[in-house]
Amino acid sequence: MKFLFGTRVAKLTYPAIYTGNFVVNVKTLTKDRVGKMIIETLIFSVPEAVAISWLTCGLIGTKMDFKKIVALGVLMGLLSAAIRPLTGSYILNVIAYTSVLMALFSIFKISSFSKRLTSVFIAMSVYLMIEFLNIKALQTIFRLDPAIIIDNIVLRFLWFIPQLTAAMLVAFLITKYNFSLFTEE
Repeated sequence: MKFLFGTRVAKLTYPAIYTGNFVVNVKTLTKDRVGKMIIETLIFSVPEAVAISWLTCGLIGTKMDFKKIVALGVLMGLLSAAIRPLTGSYILNVIAYTSVLMALFSIFKISSFSKRLTSVFIAMSVYLMIEFLNIKALQTIFRLDPAIIIDNIVLRFLWFIPQLTAAMLVAFLITKYNFSLFTEE
């Protein structure tokens, strides 16, 4: 049995928990674990946030400089890494992530509230779908138990690359061919 935030979990079965997310028991934090968390943030959270921010900007139809998208993604990635240990649940993490992303898009004054809300929800849904399909495909192809992946950062990175690439490709295509959700008349 493993204990996650006071709850007993016999086996982690939700696939998305294995992709760059980490669960932290504050009482057992060590310098090595903090260092590993910083590396995980830089390797997983920041690129994921850049992809989702780019996808959201493309769906809104905002012509935004890629440097600003990266800056927004880095800020989002750092905030998501700080929030993740506090939520304790994957669904709460997704809700918090979506809320923070909405807040950042509001602070940066990107489009109207309804366009931001719609685009953030759709971008999150698209990314979560890509993540789920990536995990299921790799589990099927390689017949690996995702519980093995959670402790091996190299394997997690190799599992992360296809979903990040797919998300970036979708964001690029949406932006390049202006497949935004909204049209200006």
